[in-house]
Amino acid sequence: MYRDTKVRSLAKAVSNRAFNTTATIFIVLFFASDDKTLLSIIAGAGLADIVIKFILFYINERIWDKLQFGREKYTPAVVWFTGLPYAGKRLMADKLFEYLQKKKLNAERLDGDDVRTLFPLQGFTREERNAYLMRMGFLSKLLAKNGVFVIASFISPYEKSREYNRRIIENYIEVYVATPQEVCEKWDVWGSYERARKSEISNFVGVDEKYEAPKNPEVIIDLSRENQADALAKILAVLKKNYL
Repeated sequence: MYRDTKVRSLAKAVSNRAFNTTATIFIVLFFASDDKTLLSIIAGAGLADIVIKFILFYINERIWDKLQFGREKYTPAVVWFTGLPYAGKRLMADKLFEYLQKKKLNAERLDGDDVRTLFPLQGFTREERNAYLMRMGFLSKLLAKNGVFVIASFISPYEKSREYNRRIIENYIEVYVATPQEVCEKWDVWGSYERARKSEISNFVGVDEKYEAPKNPEVIIDLSRENQADALAKILAVLKKNYL
């Protein structure tokens, strides 16, 4: 994020007036090159034009810097998507992220599959998952404190790490993607559920690891019952009410 300083406003004022006035001087000089009196008048008027107008431009810039007219106030939040594997967390998180980008808001996207590739040694036991998700929560907190919306999608199967993140993150929105497991399995293009039942994958949430459903999420969506547009509208309703 950047903000305009007084030095930047001054530099913009100088460059703007210098370019504009110089262009005007050259145009007039082209048509009055034989009149020395007129040339001296033009030179003096040009100098006065640069000085006076850049001062006015600078004052105007600082006035607008103080005014709230035309500005939209927003409060960065962390929107945390949780749910079973293949419930549609990533899909809906991507749609929300695209919406914020179109609104020109500063946003960052965190997804379990992507982040895991950066930290390949993170395990999948209950303790390792909780520690990993708490670290992701702390990272999200820092980003939000610095003016960034965070859209995070992690399975986040345990109440312990979710409650920890809710505690440390000031503007926290939990979205429970409550798509039923039988539907999630139909959407499982990689056959992960079946592989877990064959013990080819261990610590798989929904098979040999229990998913602890959130107790009080801000939003609940079920992509087996509602379309993506309606689900996104529910999430945006909470964001617009409190943060946008």
